[in-house]
Amino acid sequence: MVKSSLATCLLLLCAFAAAADDAAITVVFSNDVHGGIDRTAARFMNDEFPPPLGGGASAAELIQRLRRQAHAQGDGFLLLDAGDIFSGTLIGSQTAGQAVVEYMNAVGYDAMTVGNHEFDQGLAPLLALAAQARFPLLSANLKDSLGQPASFVRPYVIVETGGLRVALVGLTPYSTPSASSTDHVAGLRFEDEAAGAREAIAAARAEGAQCVIGLVHMGLPYSWEEGYRRLLEREAEGFPGAGVPNAMELARRVPGFDVLFCGHIHVGYREPWVDPVTHVPCFQTYGRGTGLGAVKLKFDARTGKLKGWDNFADEGTLVTLFTEEFTPDPAVDRMIRDRAEALAAQYGQALAYSPVTVSRSGETESPLGNLVTDAWRVDLEADLALTNTGGLRDDLPPGDISLQEVFNVLPFGNSLVLMLVRGDFFRDLLEHKISAERLGFALSGARLTIDLSRPEGQRITEITIGGEPLEPDRIYKLVTTEYLREGNSRFDALADVPDGQVSYTGVLERDAVARHLTRLKEITPGVDGRVKVIKGR
Repeated sequence: MVKSSLATCLLLLCAFAAAADDAAITVVFSNDVHGGIDRTAARFMNDEFPPPLGGGASAAELIQRLRRQAHAQGDGFLLLDAGDIFSGTLIGSQTAGQAVVEYMNAVGYDAMTVGNHEFDQGLAPLLALAAQARFPLLSANLKDSLGQPASFVRPYVIVETGGLRVALVGLTPYSTPSASSTDHVAGLRFEDEAAGAREAIAAARAEGAQCVIGLVHMGLPYSWEEGYRRLLEREAEGFPGAGVPNAMELARRVPGFDVLFCGHIHVGYREPWVDPVTHVPCFQTYGRGTGLGAVKLKFDARTGKLKGWDNFADEGTLVTLFTEEFTPDPAVDRMIRDRAEALAAQYGQALAYSPVTVSRSGETESPLGNLVTDAWRVDLEADLALTNTGGLRDDLPPGDISLQEVFNVLPFGNSLVLMLVRGDFFRDLLEHKISAERLGFALSGARLTIDLSRPEGQRITEITIGGEPLEPDRIYKLVTTEYLREGNSRFDALADVPDGQVSYTGVLERDAVARHLTRLKEITPGVDGRVKVIKGR
């Protein structure tokens, strides 16, 4: 169990205090919290009988324990977040992140980096969060229109802890504009992460930093094997193009980092990825507020060179926040519950019932993707509905489904648009989306067969709309989101549809789903074969 493992490791770490020429810093870290500060249930472990998780209140208890332990041993302590703190839950999104920053202030965060989802509600709410935070927001590659650091961030900060001058360098994804509404990032420049990192590291070292910790919203890949294979390919090609795709590549390309704490990709690494050439360790949690990462870094006290690290649990650097193992801190629990209960009064009413989880997982289609796009098509009386699977942020749990659960699935506040498109346009749109040999979309109103062994642009071998073969010259009514209308998520051609063929309905995507659920009363989720894929040989 994590609790007993953590307690055992604490005793061992007490017994083996740092040598006189060593400096130790305990780092507790989070990433991709996405508003997950309230109590929840670990449905990812057991869908039928999920163990309870304490959220921010249990995190507070763990943070306090490790902070006290570090101070008692004369070690340094840092509490860090790698970005995407609020967008994704009711308490996060409906307070525009203020409830999350209130929690972060209460538990004493030292710094956070700015993630791409910090821009989901535009710049004004982000400026308000920067003013509210009692810790710096970091980003070395986020600039204003003149190329100067944006007013609400700092490229790096230097903190003194554990007898060392430690630089914390933040990075925001270069790709943020392509993942955000245009007006939400207006007046900002997202520069190449490697260039921003090199500049910040040089400045921090010149200012006397002995070691450099990267706090980067650049994730470690789901598969380290596949990620490393791709890294070697890009390295052989000279790392073409602007932007750095992930933290694995950053650790290889940019000298001067001692450690990276990562985010953006929601997969936890129980042991850090260590680059075999630069030897930079990279740490990352699963996100969503279900756990924290904790590690004790050991440095040479004279040179600041990283010598190694110790975990705080037998399971590695990741600690799951079970309430039975980390008793929720009463004050933090009450602060979060006050916010949550006020919102539950508005969003807690049941809309429909499902006997099982409505999952967003599926190789070609998913029960949730089908439900959402069916809802949009029916609500707006369209022929077709289309979304990106990345926009579906959570599953719907079994039992009564409330507006709060719908909100957790569709937290971004996107409105729906109705577009008039030709049949051949729709087919070409999908062909472009699958040209990278992955789907990444959910649809309604159409059925198609995809043969991945065929050349790009010729992979859809059969497509019907409304039960009839697609007619290339016919005009169809397609409903999608404003976000995709801007050409995001490889739906580039949607940005070229003339305004005269587009109706901005003002209907929120989640409201259409809520109405559909209310009409159905009870749902039987599943897939129906609307997308069939023939694998290449």
